[in-house]
Amino acid sequence: MKQHRKKAVFSAFGVRANVVGGLQTFARELSAQLGEAGWESVLVFSSPPADEVAPLFELPNTYVESLDFSGSGTTRALRHTAGLLRKYRPAAAHFHLLDPIRYPWLAKSLGVPNVYLTDHISRPEGYCGNSSPAWKRMAKRLAYAPVTKMIAVSDFVRDCRRREGVFAERRLARIYNGIDLSRARSGADKRAELRRSYGIPDDHFVILQVGWLIPQKGVDDLIRAAHLIRKETDKVHVLLAGDGPQRREYETLTEELGLADRVTFLGNFGDPLGAGLFAASDIVCQLSHWEEAFGLTIAEAMASGKPVIGTRVGAIPELIANDQTGVLVERGDARAIADGVLSLCGDAELRASLGANGKRVCQEQFCLTTNVKMCIQEYGIRESGHRTDDSAGSSLLH
Repeated sequence: MKQHRKKAVFSAFGVRANVVGGLQTFARELSAQLGEAGWESVLVFSSPPADEVAPLFELPNTYVESLDFSGSGTTRALRHTAGLLRKYRPAAAHFHLLDPIRYPWLAKSLGVPNVYLTDHISRPEGYCGNSSPAWKRMAKRLAYAPVTKMIAVSDFVRDCRRREGVFAERRLARIYNGIDLSRARSGADKRAELRRSYGIPDDHFVILQVGWLIPQKGVDDLIRAAHLIRKETDKVHVLLAGDGPQRREYETLTEELGLADRVTFLGNFGDPLGAGLFAASDIVCQLSHWEEAFGLTIAEAMASGKPVIGTRVGAIPELIANDQTGVLVERGDARAIADGVLSLCGDAELRASLGANGKRVCQEQFCLTTNVKMCIQEYGIRESGHRTDDSAGSSLLH
């Protein structure tokens, strides 16, 4: 006899609920839309929600759990995940940034009829998803057999998956990451306050990069570009938000180049968009070396009406249209980065035009509400805020 399945979607995230970031806001919007359709939402993170994050999930249809998904706790995490799947008996399970083989097999073995993966992973520099030998493709197809659909966060990621030859076309979907546009609006009036808090004069240009402080993010390229920029103007200030193992190395480089008063390391920001960090900036950079899977910082900058300088890697050219919403440069080219910054600093009309174009593109392609709706449609759940029967989403129920 088949086990009765609840009208619930089980979403597990291999990240902590300690910031108001992309996955946390996705989880909130997903839960809200599931509630409108008469479904429950189970959210599992690697930590209990922080005080500033917990209110996101205070919805009547939403249950929040936490467990350690770290490498040393993988076996324990699988066991605890099994316990949660038995407890909630969801009609669908969706895994993000977790082992793409073991968790889907676990869910399928416990009778979950529909299992989804989202591929958020950036690829190594130069990777384009080459096809494996036939025997490897067959082994991978077997390994991914429990997955109902693989959701890619960009065309770049989807194309990599296509070239690998593991998933049939009907089992692949592309849904861009989404931005909560209301958070961009709420941070817009904090520009002056935030700049004052870091001692940045009103007539200085602020260049922002948000992300890990690691070589793959091109942090040293931005610092070296700042050194070149300072030879032309003393009115540019770089803000680096985030942390990472190379932070001290980058701080040392900044000091060696005489930029300690023009480059500020902010550390981790709980909610850079809502806190006004993007509003305080004039230009935003994402200078990745690896093949970026999406580039959430770019979409957040566009939502804030800011021009973006990015590298021609991975999915970044999908987000930035050169000379229309921003400027594209080759990875590692500090001179081109500096030239792009100087050009934008010297042309207020161009900055405004690129920013306005980017904002429109963000609203059309990277709106969180719209893109979560697409995800729910992949689940087979019919949109309904006023449903009075159980027909919506019946394709998931067994």
